[in-house]
Amino acid sequence: MGFSIAPPFWWAQEFKPSKEKLIGVELWMFKSDSPPSGVKITVSIRDSLNGNDLTVATVNADPISASGTWVLFDFKDISVTPENTYYIVCRSSGGSGSNIYCWFFNRYNSYDRGIAWMSINNGSTWDDLENYDPNYPQIDFCFKTFNSKSKTKPFIFNSNILDCLFERFPNTLKMIRQLLGF
Repeated sequence: MGFSIAPPFWWAQEFKPSKEKLIGVELWMFKSDSPPSGVKITVSIRDSLNGNDLTVATVNADPISASGTWVLFDFKDISVTPENTYYIVCRSSGGSGSNIYCWFFNRYNSYDRGIAWMSINNGSTWDDLENYDPNYPQIDFCFKTFNSKSKTKPFIFNSNILDCLFERFPNTLKMIRQLLGF
């Protein structure tokens, strides 16, 4: 499941880094129906939801698949303070109705070092998604962050990424369990 990334909707995930550098993030995203070609998705890092962008990256969303794609936002390296709170803020340049891109989320506080946020007015005001909808309690978005050593070794990983996959594709869990023998 995921939330629509289309103006005026912005989404954010609060997180606490464990290293002093941040060089990129990956978000697990998917497309719904037929978004227009050329939509740009922008991700920034902030130290407060209404603060300035500490760094920002924009990608063309066209390669994002309907089944889900890890999308890398590779930005200028920044120094962060371990254990301080930061925000991954995500927005897009287009899409409407069901022809949009979405950011996968998981329920039941799968990432216990921060909560998810939403803005329905292009980031002017924010509401937390912790208990926003009883059908989707304690939401966290699916993400990875990377430090200055390698973009292939995350230092924060949403530990229940597989839950997101299994909610969207329930038969996948059965196949993986059979392959791994558990």
